[in-house]
Amino acid sequence: MSGFCKVGAPLLALVVWVLAMIGCGGKSPTSPAEQSTASSVAVTVNSDGPVVIKTSKAEFEILPSGYTRAYLLKDKARLTFDEPAIGPSAGNDIMLSDGREVHDFTLDFEHAKTFEAHGDLGSRGKRVEIIGRSSDPGAPPVEKTILLEAYDDFPNLLLTTVRFKNLGTAALELTQLSTQRHRLNASQTDLKAAPFQLWSFQGSSSKWGKDEVLPISRNFSEPNLINSAPETGLAGGVPIIAFWTAQMGEAIGHVENLPLIVSLPVKTAADGRVHISLDQNLKDQFEAGRDGLDTAQFCGCFQRRLLRAAAFVFRGSAAPGLDASQADQRRL
Repeated sequence: MSGFCKVGAPLLALVVWVLAMIGCGGKSPTSPAEQSTASSVAVTVNSDGPVVIKTSKAEFEILPSGYTRAYLLKDKARLTFDEPAIGPSAGNDIMLSDGREVHDFTLDFEHAKTFEAHGDLGSRGKRVEIIGRSSDPGAPPVEKTILLEAYDDFPNLLLTTVRFKNLGTAALELTQLSTQRHRLNASQTDLKAAPFQLWSFQGSSSKWGKDEVLPISRNFSEPNLINSAPETGLAGGVPIIAFWTAQMGEAIGHVENLPLIVSLPVKTAADGRVHISLDQNLKDQFEAGRDGLDTAQFCGCFQRRLLRAAAFVFRGSAAPGLDASQADQRRL
């Protein structure tokens, strides 16, 4: 069974629609003839890492640190903003337990499993399962399972479920879970650009009337709270953040079927790199032997030229005065 069977149809439809509009290359439903053919998604498993998932439009590398690096395949080139840091906390996932970080997971690439995928996004695709364990002897013993899905009909999208298991004999007090952690550098696709020179879509619900399309600056910092304060009327929000230049774009978000209280923080670091993630604040007793804490999420990449039409559709009701010249100023 697909790891995404629990995804809420309305939210999944919204996420798929937005991503398709900004360049996921979504196609019409798969025909019976196409269903009988094998998936074109290619999976390469290296025993020491990385795992490489390649579609017709994108390539995703799961590095030994757990970091997911996304490439847009365009004109025979591989374009990416991702520039993972070096060090034990460079991976995609961090748990905070009793005030201590659990992040140094050793992934077992040698025993990674690959399956045919059949889920909400199509009948042709590939699914990869990778298991890792925390390797810090002073940290709580935690097992992490990463489930990755890529589909032929949405070749710019990688769906991910991360599941944790408490391997210890005592309960853990969990306070935060941070996933989809990326370090972006715009100069990797444009040598004349500063690392932070990206345009962005940020779908938070933190303030009425706040622009959702804005440039990233040298000192930029935004928590991007989703469903943060329903009692004030600031519930909701679109659980997606996207970034782009003239060459390409990249997006992350979640596709859970519950109105999770999460944040999608964006922060420019001192070196100009832009750090993003999907964070959840928790007050959870993670019992010994418990297998849970699933979070369904995505990473995708797209071409800038397909964002312009989406911008007019998306902003039409919110900003009826927006014309072509304004859109150009926002570099959509």
